[in-house]
Amino acid sequence: MHTGAREWCYDRYRPYTAEDQTDPVGPATGLTKVVRGWKGELWEGGIRVPMIARWPGTVPSGTVSDVPWYFADFMPTAAGLSGVEIPACDGIDVSPFLTRKREELSERFLNWEYPGKTFQQAVRFGKWKAYCTGLNGPLTLYDLEVDPSERRDVSAVHPRVLARIGEYLRDARTESANWPTRKP
Repeated sequence: MHTGAREWCYDRYRPYTAEDQTDPVGPATGLTKVVRGWKGELWEGGIRVPMIARWPGTVPSGTVSDVPWYFADFMPTAAGLSGVEIPACDGIDVSPFLTRKREELSERFLNWEYPGKTFQQAVRFGKWKAYCTGLNGPLTLYDLEVDPSERRDVSAVHPRVLARIGEYLRDARTESANWPTRKP
Protein backbone atom coordinates (compact mmCIF):
# COMPACT_ATOMS: atom_id res chain seq x y z
CA MET A 1 0.00 0.00 0.00
CA HIS A 2 1.38 3.41 -0.96
CA THR A 3 1.22 5.80 1.97
CA GLY A 4 2.77 8.80 0.27
CA ALA A 5 5.76 8.64 2.61
CA ARG A 6 9.07 9.09 0.87
CA GLU A 7 11.04 5.88 1.19
CA TRP A 8 14.56 6.43 -0.11
CA CYS A 9 16.77 3.74 -1.54
CA TYR A 10 20.11 4.25 -3.23
CA ASP A 11 21.30 3.26 -6.65
CA ARG A 12 24.57 4.51 -8.10
CA TYR A 13 22.68 6.30 -10.90
CA ARG A 14 20.13 8.19 -8.83
CA PRO A 15 18.07 7.85 -5.66
CA TYR A 16 14.48 6.79 -6.17
CA THR A 17 11.38 6.85 -4.03
CA ALA A 18 8.24 4.85 -3.47
CA GLU A 19 6.45 7.36 -5.72
CA ASP A 20 8.52 6.09 -8.65
CA GLN A 21 6.72 2.74 -8.31
CA THR A 22 3.65 4.32 -9.90
CA ASP A 23 5.64 5.79 -12.79
CA PRO A 24 3.59 5.25 -15.99
CA VAL A 25 6.79 5.17 -18.10
CA GLY A 26 7.98 1.86 -16.72
CA PRO A 27 7.08 -0.91 -14.31
CA ALA A 28 8.69 -1.69 -10.94
CA THR A 29 10.79 1.40 -10.13
CA GLY A 30 11.94 4.74 -11.47
CA LEU A 31 15.22 3.05 -12.39
CA THR A 32 13.54 1.99 -15.62
CA LYS A 33 14.26 5.50 -16.85
CA VAL A 34 17.98 4.65 -16.68
CA VAL A 35 18.23 0.90 -17.04
CA ARG A 36 16.54 -1.38 -19.54
CA GLY A 37 13.96 -4.06 -18.70
CA TRP A 38 12.06 -5.17 -15.61
CA LYS A 39 11.51 -8.24 -13.47
CA GLY A 40 11.45 -11.44 -15.46
CA GLU A 41 14.17 -10.19 -17.80
CA LEU A 42 17.93 -10.30 -17.50
CA TRP A 43 18.53 -6.70 -18.56
CA GLU A 44 19.81 -4.48 -15.73
CA GLY A 45 16.24 -3.35 -14.94
CA GLY A 46 15.38 -6.94 -14.05
CA ILE A 47 18.45 -7.88 -12.03
CA ARG A 48 20.00 -4.68 -10.66
CA VAL A 49 18.91 -4.21 -7.07
CA PRO A 50 20.64 -1.99 -4.53
CA MET A 51 21.96 -3.88 -1.52
CA ILE A 52 21.48 -2.16 1.81
CA ALA A 53 23.42 -3.46 4.80
CA ARG A 54 23.24 -2.22 8.38
CA TRP A 55 25.39 -3.66 11.13
CA PRO A 56 26.48 -0.96 13.60
CA GLY A 57 30.11 -1.37 14.61
CA THR A 58 30.83 -3.75 11.73
CA VAL A 59 29.57 -2.21 8.49
CA PRO A 60 30.70 1.43 8.35
CA SER A 61 27.75 3.83 8.19
CA GLY A 62 27.29 5.69 4.90
CA THR A 63 29.50 3.34 2.93
CA VAL A 64 28.76 2.96 -0.79
CA SER A 65 30.40 0.23 -2.84
CA ASP A 66 30.33 -0.54 -6.54
CA VAL A 67 31.37 -4.17 -5.98
CA PRO A 68 28.81 -6.23 -7.91
CA TRP A 69 27.44 -9.32 -6.24
CA TYR A 70 24.42 -11.47 -6.88
CA PHE A 71 22.17 -14.25 -5.59
CA ALA A 72 24.91 -16.92 -5.68
CA ASP A 73 26.94 -14.83 -3.19
CA PHE A 74 24.24 -14.75 -0.52
CA MET A 75 24.80 -18.23 0.99
CA PRO A 76 28.61 -17.97 1.21
CA THR A 77 28.29 -14.45 2.64
CA ALA A 78 25.77 -15.55 5.27
CA ALA A 79 28.00 -18.51 6.14
CA GLY A 80 31.08 -16.30 6.38
CA LEU A 81 29.33 -13.75 8.58
CA SER A 82 28.04 -16.46 10.90
CA GLY A 83 31.43 -18.15 11.16
CA VAL A 84 30.45 -21.49 9.65
CA GLU A 85 32.20 -23.31 6.83
CA ILE A 86 31.45 -21.76 3.47
CA PRO A 87 29.73 -24.29 1.20
CA ALA A 88 31.05 -25.09 -2.27
CA CYS A 89 29.01 -23.10 -4.76
CA ASP A 90 29.32 -20.56 -7.57
CA GLY A 91 29.22 -17.57 -5.21
CA ILE A 92 31.79 -15.95 -2.94
CA ASP A 93 31.75 -14.46 0.55
CA VAL A 94 31.42 -10.69 0.02
CA SER A 95 31.48 -9.83 3.74
CA PRO A 96 35.05 -8.42 3.46
CA PHE A 97 33.58 -5.75 1.15
CA LEU A 98 30.74 -4.95 3.53
CA THR A 99 33.16 -4.55 6.44
CA ARG A 100 35.72 -2.66 4.30
CA LYS A 101 38.46 -5.24 4.88
CA ARG A 102 38.75 -5.41 1.08
CA GLU A 103 38.05 -2.74 -1.53
CA GLU A 104 38.69 -4.49 -4.85
CA LEU A 105 37.39 -7.74 -6.29
CA SER A 106 39.21 -9.58 -9.04
CA GLU A 107 37.14 -9.89 -12.16
CA ARG A 108 34.84 -12.86 -12.19
CA PHE A 109 31.86 -14.02 -14.17
CA LEU A 110 28.35 -13.49 -12.80
CA ASN A 111 25.88 -15.69 -14.63
CA TRP A 112 22.07 -15.57 -14.86
CA GLU A 113 19.62 -17.80 -16.68
CA TYR A 114 15.90 -17.37 -16.96
CA PRO A 115 13.75 -20.05 -18.60
CA GLY A 116 10.63 -17.80 -18.86
CA LYS A 117 8.69 -17.57 -22.12
CA THR A 118 12.01 -17.56 -23.97
CA PHE A 119 15.24 -18.85 -22.47
CA GLN A 120 17.58 -15.96 -21.60
CA GLN A 121 21.21 -15.85 -20.45
CA ALA A 122 23.26 -12.92 -19.20
CA VAL A 123 26.85 -12.74 -18.01
CA ARG A 124 28.54 -9.89 -16.19
CA PHE A 125 32.33 -9.72 -16.42
CA GLY A 126 33.79 -6.56 -14.88
CA LYS A 127 32.27 -3.62 -16.72
CA TRP A 128 31.00 -5.88 -19.50
CA LYS A 129 27.63 -7.57 -19.79
CA ALA A 130 26.65 -10.05 -22.47
CA TYR A 131 23.08 -11.09 -23.16
CA CYS A 132 21.43 -13.69 -25.36
CA THR A 133 17.97 -15.01 -26.03
CA GLY A 134 17.59 -18.70 -26.75
CA LEU A 135 20.00 -21.49 -25.98
CA ASN A 136 23.18 -20.80 -27.97
CA GLY A 137 21.66 -17.62 -29.40
CA PRO A 138 23.88 -14.77 -30.59
CA LEU A 139 25.47 -12.70 -27.82
CA THR A 140 25.21 -8.95 -27.58
CA LEU A 141 27.75 -7.03 -25.49
CA TYR A 142 27.35 -3.84 -23.44
CA ASP A 143 29.81 -1.64 -21.54
CA LEU A 144 27.86 -0.88 -18.36
CA GLU A 145 30.23 1.92 -17.33
CA VAL A 146 29.24 4.07 -20.30
CA ASP A 147 25.93 2.45 -21.24
CA PRO A 148 23.98 1.32 -18.15
CA SER A 149 20.80 1.28 -20.23
CA GLU A 150 22.22 -1.49 -22.47
CA ARG A 151 21.23 0.28 -25.68
CA ARG A 152 24.53 0.11 -27.65
CA ASP A 153 25.75 -3.37 -28.63
CA VAL A 154 29.56 -3.15 -28.79
CA SER A 155 30.23 -6.79 -29.66
CA ALA A 156 31.70 -5.88 -33.07
CA VAL A 157 34.17 -3.47 -31.43
CA HIS A 158 35.24 -5.90 -28.66
CA PRO A 159 35.29 -9.39 -30.23
CA ARG A 160 37.91 -10.72 -27.77
CA VAL A 161 35.76 -9.81 -24.75
CA LEU A 162 32.74 -11.39 -26.44
CA ALA A 163 34.74 -14.55 -27.26
CA ARG A 164 35.92 -14.88 -23.65
CA ILE A 165 32.37 -14.57 -22.33
CA GLY A 166 31.10 -17.00 -24.99
CA GLU A 167 33.77 -19.52 -23.95
CA TYR A 168 32.69 -19.17 -20.33
CA LEU A 169 29.02 -19.75 -21.27
CA ARG A 170 29.85 -22.95 -23.18
CA ASP A 171 31.46 -24.44 -20.05
CA ALA A 172 29.24 -22.91 -17.33
CA ARG A 173 25.90 -24.42 -18.30
CA THR A 174 24.69 -27.82 -17.14
CA GLU A 175 21.34 -29.17 -18.26
CA SER A 176 18.97 -29.90 -15.40
CA ALA A 177 15.65 -31.73 -15.23
CA ASN A 178 14.65 -29.16 -12.58
CA TRP A 179 15.33 -26.20 -14.88
CA PRO A 180 14.73 -27.35 -18.45
CA THR A 181 15.56 -24.91 -21.21
CA ARG A 182 12.90 -23.80 -23.62
CA LYS A 183 14.04 -23.40 -27.14
CA PRO A 184 12.80 -20.30 -28.99
